[in-house]
Amino acid sequence: MASLFNGDAGFLEADDALQKIKIVIFKPAPASKFGVHGLSETIRQEVAGDNVRISLVAPGAGETELLTHVTDAAALKDYEAWKQTMGGLTLDAKYVAQTVKFIYDMPQAVNIREIDLAATRQDS
Repeated sequence: MASLFNGDAGFLEADDALQKIKIVIFKPAPASKFGVHGLSETIRQEVAGDNVRISLVAPGAGETELLTHVTDAAALKDYEAWKQTMGGLTLDAKYVAQTVKFIYDMPQAVNIREIDLAATRQDS
């Protein structure tokens, strides 16, 4: 591959861990999430020789306004029940931000390829 870069570079991609959560609300999401993971790995392999870092961060369940768009009451009830198995707590976004900063602060010679993070009690 011809080099598109004139020096050191990095690219961080954020995804979520929905591909691992078996909840009715998000039926189409897991396929797209697996695609993002595969694409990130493919790009990483292609640009590694150009000293480009590709990192993927996949946070688990977190509070989001997306749930306000779910119209299936049973699906929301299932999600809330699942969330209660974690003590009603999901991953705080500040820990995702700290993880991104940790990756960014690594020297260019270090590529953290992927990090999955979730609330400790999240079982999937």
